[in-house]
Amino acid sequence: MPMSINSPSKAVADILKRASTDAAFRSQLLATPGAALASYSLTDEERALLSNAQAVRAALGG
Repeated sequence: MPMSINSPSKAVADILKRASTDAAFRSQLLATPGAALASYSLTDEERALLSNAQAVRAALGG
């Protein structure tokens, strides 16, 4: 079953949690996801999911 923003891995859930509480990180994630995610060990699928600004905004309720 492919991962989705609604059923994320622990790594994706942790990043979304951080984005929901850290405005600077959230802005960076939406504007330059590669830079925001550089320090995280993610699969290609996780990185692609978190690089989709529309999906991230939806997951954050915006």
